[in-house]
Amino acid sequence: MNFSNKYFYFIIVLVLVLSSCIKDVDITAPGQETTIVYGMLDIKNTKHFLRIQKAFLDKNQSALVMAKETDSIYYPNILDVKITDLANGNTYTLNRFYGDTAGILKDTGIFSSSPNILYTFDASLNKDHRYILKVRNTNTNNEAEAQINIANIPKIQFPISNIEIGIVDTVPYTIKWQSAPYGITYDLVVRFNYSEKNLTTGAVTNKVYEYAAFRGASGSNLSGGETIEKKIIKSEIYKRLASSLQVNNNLERTIDPSNTLEFVIYVAGDEYDKYIQIKNAQGGITSVNFLPTYTNINNGLGLLSSRTFVKADRIRINQISRDSLSYGIYTKDLNFTP
Repeated sequence: MNFSNKYFYFIIVLVLVLSSCIKDVDITAPGQETTIVYGMLDIKNTKHFLRIQKAFLDKNQSALVMAKETDSIYYPNILDVKITDLANGNTYTLNRFYGDTAGILKDTGIFSSSPNILYTFDASLNKDHRYILKVRNTNTNNEAEAQINIANIPKIQFPISNIEIGIVDTVPYTIKWQSAPYGITYDLVVRFNYSEKNLTTGAVTNKVYEYAAFRGASGSNLSGGETIEKKIIKSEIYKRLASSLQVNNNLERTIDPSNTLEFVIYVAGDEYDKYIQIKNAQGGITSVNFLPTYTNINNGLGLLSSRTFVKADRIRINQISRDSLSYGIYTKDLNFTP
């Protein structure tokens, strides 16, 4: 499960701040129930996870204290959660699940991090279908819902898998792909595959260094089929390796010669794009006004969207690039074999 908890925290804190500005209303009195939903469905996955929690306020207790209490942020086992494929009527019931038991850990912070209660279901999603999520509190019959289409898989046009490239010069490298239906925002992650050999013990460990080459490249529509291009500096990888890897003369580093680089393009749905745009538009510490928080959860708060990825892998670097990795000004102290 790869959706960020920081966005959940942002929503909760903003709800509390906005609520504190409401006059002549006792916001701690019994009243409206607020369900919080976060999830990013992936067409490549058959097991899916959602985070479903609740907003809280208590006039007798600090919100910071309550945030550490499991009962304050999680529902007991009283939710009926279903996702339905609107094209064929297939309905999937989500099961309450302790993520900690499967190694899915929640980030530490002001909110309780354990247990990590999630809701899960198994299904192969159809790229052309629309889905509706319904979350019903069986005690109150309060129901929150959201509908989304599933972001399809984009097509990388360049670079393609299983080629050799040079990464020495600073000439921009053009990444080109075809946009996916229902996908609107794109990130590129560059993965550099190598191994480290401990010269004392002889132990060899495979490693992956990755960085985001760009974020938020946008298509112009949700229909797909649009060619999008983005330029990156090829030699940027040397500077990033130099600033991230530890200089250690007891380590000998070797690239994976058959799969040195992978270019991974992630795509997310329109809902996620709107969410990030509004979040980024909130302004800095000099801002005096709060903008509305984006949510696509009806009768609730949060975000239900989709994302997936495509990659070009088995990309090799040429001998000049390998020599530069071993002897160049940025990476010569990292002990990469030529």
